[in-house]
Amino acid sequence: MTLARLFLARRHVDSALLSLAFALLPLMNMGGKAIFGLFILGGLYLTVLRHGVSRAVPRLFSAWLLAYVVWTIGLSVLRGEPLDGNRNLSYALIEFGFLFLPLGLCLVPRPMDAMVLGSRLGVVAISILAPLQYFGYGERVGLGGNEAIFGFLAAGAGIAARLPAEGMPAWLSKGRMIFYLSLLPVILSQTRAAWTVYALAIAFDLLTLWKAGRPKGRGGWLPLVGAAAVALLVLVPLADMVQNRYQEGIADYERYQTTGAASGSVDVRMAMWQGAIVLIAEHPLIGVGGMSRVEAVSQATPEPGRNGALIRSYKHLHNVALDEALTSGLIGLALLIGVFASFVVQVRRWTGSRQIRQAALLLPVLVASFGSFHGVLLNEWMLIQIFGIMSVTLTALHPQRLAPAGPTPRGRHGQA
Repeated sequence: MTLARLFLARRHVDSALLSLAFALLPLMNMGGKAIFGLFILGGLYLTVLRHGVSRAVPRLFSAWLLAYVVWTIGLSVLRGEPLDGNRNLSYALIEFGFLFLPLGLCLVPRPMDAMVLGSRLGVVAISILAPLQYFGYGERVGLGGNEAIFGFLAAGAGIAARLPAEGMPAWLSKGRMIFYLSLLPVILSQTRAAWTVYALAIAFDLLTLWKAGRPKGRGGWLPLVGAAAVALLVLVPLADMVQNRYQEGIADYERYQTTGAASGSVDVRMAMWQGAIVLIAEHPLIGVGGMSRVEAVSQATPEPGRNGALIRSYKHLHNVALDEALTSGLIGLALLIGVFASFVVQVRRWTGSRQIRQAALLLPVLVASFGSFHGVLLNEWMLIQIFGIMSVTLTALHPQRLAPAGPTPRGRHGQA
């Protein structure tokens, strides 16, 4: 069998594979990474052997992403940073790979439907497993991995589950319901930085219901009523835990203001961020580099003798904007913002669907809110989910995408 025949033979399984990949992401199962790698390699194969396929690439988004990756890698090379242990270089290469994902999905007739199906399955799975771990062991939930990363992946899967899709089983047909169900594992992960996106989603849904009016839009109340019931079932028995997480943060802040010594999760961030701001003012355009930024911040913080050693025990600054500004400068930060802005702009150009447009806003909001306290772009799981959702969404909406014959997502989702 030739390589081309082997490639084409995948058309019978690619939709199921894409669904499986998104289902495995919130579970942090290595199979999800492997499947995305397969699609990216398929896209690279087409790029090398069929140059004409470039028309199927979402150009605005791809141009910003390519510029950001080239700037990041170029600065690292010019600084002479080593390859060994260079996490920023590794993650930039992962982002570069997603330039080829839209082409690798050419054999998936309805990529958005496949993504939504997998994400909804993933949310249901973690909504069963997370309570088992929490109530069985009484601990913060991470399903064997980092709890904050798990919380982000649960919220990201919920956002993908909100997207409209066809051909869903009846028990997976309510996207908004499943989105709010994802709040359960997010709460149990105790990841405070991932909670904000749900408040914005509620605002979107209330606005949608207001515009729908009565009695024509009366049926639209049912998902929100059900979602509110789910939220109450989640929050009432866990109210003490949620309150304790916020009180811990306030206590850290007050102690740091009083003593100037960092010892908790919030106050050490404050110490890092103060030092980072000083360094950014000194090196605004190109930063100080990804390999040396933590050491530099530990010396620039207002109390280096008291907090420097603790800061050096961290691998990053737990803030995506400060991390990027120190790694690649304000130029790199501007290019990164451009990547997400181009995604939102291109979605708005290609579809009139309110649901898709709202989800396209919720994803950057989740990245920004979570990234305010964590290294959201410094972990392969989160990178794969973020750029996977953006790439698949744009691929599905692209008016000139490579795909088997059939109805286009633009035609199905073109109206609100």
